[in-house]
Amino acid sequence: MTFQLFGGAAVTLPVKWRSERSFTVIGGTRVTAPEPGDNARLKVTSVLGSIRVVVPAGTRVTLEGFSVVGGRENRAVAGDGPPITVSASTFFGSVVVEAR
Repeated sequence: MTFQLFGGAAVTLPVKWRSERSFTVIGGTRVTAPEPGDNARLKVTSVLGSIRVVVPAGTRVTLEGFSVVGGRENRAVAGDGPPITVSASTFFGSVVVEAR
């Protein structure tokens, strides 16, 4: 689990990760999620901040969760890569998933 308060952070998950969490309050976090393991699930929460999740190109991302005066956006184009579920909750914040 990563926790960010008042500032910015860059986090890289280990290869073959399966379950991780990130929590950001009044700041920004970039989570790089390399090749996932089976049934990979990333839970992210943003309160007055932003979280950017970067996944490998072709990853099949399912974005679920809710936003309260904030937003969630999946910019990753699905391909034949592994599936990842991103469960995102935002309170006056944002979560964006993109592929690189």
